[in-house]
Amino acid sequence: MKLTVVLLSFAAMVLMIMAVGCDEGAKAPAPEAPAPAPKEAEMPEDIQKDTDPEKVIASSGDLVVTQGEIDEVLAKNRKYSMMMSGGKPLELTPEQKEQQRKNAIRNLLVSKLTLAEAKAGGLAVTDQEIDEKFEQVFKMYGGKEKFLKAPGREDVSDDALRKEMAETILRDKYIEQEVYSKIPAPSEEEMREWYEKNKSKFGAPEMVRARIITVKVAEGASAEDVAGAKGRLLKLAARLKNGEAFEAVAKEGSEDRWAPDGGEMGLIRARQARLGDDFDKAAFAAQVGKVSDPIRTSEGFCLLEVTEKHPAEQKSFDEAKDQVKNWLPGLKKFEAMGKFLSKKKLELKIEYVGEEQAATGQ
Repeated sequence: MKLTVVLLSFAAMVLMIMAVGCDEGAKAPAPEAPAPAPKEAEMPEDIQKDTDPEKVIASSGDLVVTQGEIDEVLAKNRKYSMMMSGGKPLELTPEQKEQQRKNAIRNLLVSKLTLAEAKAGGLAVTDQEIDEKFEQVFKMYGGKEKFLKAPGREDVSDDALRKEMAETILRDKYIEQEVYSKIPAPSEEEMREWYEKNKSKFGAPEMVRARIITVKVAEGASAEDVAGAKGRLLKLAARLKNGEAFEAVAKEGSEDRWAPDGGEMGLIRARQARLGDDFDKAAFAAQVGKVSDPIRTSEGFCLLEVTEKHPAEQKSFDEAKDQVKNWLPGLKKFEAMGKFLSKKKLELKIEYVGEEQAATGQ
């Protein structure tokens, strides 16, 4: 069984995403630890379980993809799609399934191509590098024993795990040599231009610190129920006017999720509490320290007290420069990696077994 070990670098992450058959533009989940292929009963219908796993189904030059490899990829795709959709697999048409299969074949071939070019270029991996990378993985899992006891790893040999890790490290070195090492450091002009396009990332919106007391009543409730809820809230408001502590009244009489904390909502920005426009308008127009009149919210009626106001802040370029300097290289790597992978896909001359046509980068 071929496994994908925990990938600890950006290059390896991208290549792992390719290896599980995600098409360009698809939103892929974060890389994860080695996982066993689904059991027979869990295999998706589009996987050809009865086909010889060693059968070659596609090639590009000397590189080949076997039925067993693509079965594993499609099984992982199904697993990821179910994870992203809450346990329900995507319903695909036969045409979509075939396109998914060809996307996975193409991405596997790109992954194999980069590995072959790394070896042809004289790149190699030492046992020490493999050991050091495994130490990082084991640390993430809380120890080697926990890593090896994960379900599905009982039948995976040390040699197989080490081979997979060696390939991961080799791809990392190749991407570093062919892509990342050729990216110049961002210039002052680039940093300033990127800052101007992304100013909103370097500041804070207007926020207030508030506390709340709520009496719930459903939207669309009868006039009698609405009047009853408002009446109960006014009784709580009277207790505040008589000098009772906001915290005590909230804990005893409020019916919202903030009641156990004495009504404390903490710092909130507009729409963060999701209680409706009337609540947001009141919260950001309120005077500090003054309890509001009853406010209709999506949950019922509330009393609101704003205890602090924090105006919106915007960092200047000079204030944000260090952040830009830290972020921009990673974004440049992401862009360069995308161009590099697109180029590699165009280099492929894919021949599908049993099909007359050859596909270039398709």
